[in-house]
Amino acid sequence: MSALRPALLAGGLAALAGALIAIAATAAGAPDVPASDATAQPSHARAQVEREVLSVSDGDSFAIRTPNDPRQRIRIAGIDAPEADQPFGDAARAHLSELLSRTPLRIESVKTDPFGRLVANVYAGDTDVGLAMVEAGLAWHFKRYAKDQTAAQRARYAAAERRARAARAGLWAAPDPVPPWTYRATQARSSDPRP
Repeated sequence: MSALRPALLAGGLAALAGALIAIAATAAGAPDVPASDATAQPSHARAQVEREVLSVSDGDSFAIRTPNDPRQRIRIAGIDAPEADQPFGDAARAHLSELLSRTPLRIESVKTDPFGRLVANVYAGDTDVGLAMVEAGLAWHFKRYAKDQTAAQRARYAAAERRARAARAGLWAAPDPVPPWTYRATQARSSDPRP
């Protein structure tokens, strides 16, 4: 309770919420993070929850049930997987489903995206799910949002993509795989009714 008193004095409800999240993360046993990464990681990324997976939308998105939300949508930080109707979209979704079936599942919040999804680092047991998707050649390292990752995460994800490309793993076996962000932009332009 002593951690709550400075929070109340320092700024009301927002500070109290921050203190409660910090206490919950400490009580839940935050993952071991090297000191150099801990300082680079935003403090809100340390909040953790363990919850039930309800559905898997594609290779980088799924939904969970939480005490406060019967259906919380999650977007895995640092990756972009093929859309469902793209080549390797089904394989990416199936691989993510398999990874999420491992327990315990740990979700570390990074931010909320414009679609209301929680962008998060996701771990199934000791497995970094986003990294595993990139290593399998079923997702790109989403460099556009690299600022949401620690320097160590960026390095691991970039190296994993280089290895998957070199091994022609998953989607890298195709002669010219189309990144999902390019595919989505093309789909948006083709559905635009303007001449």
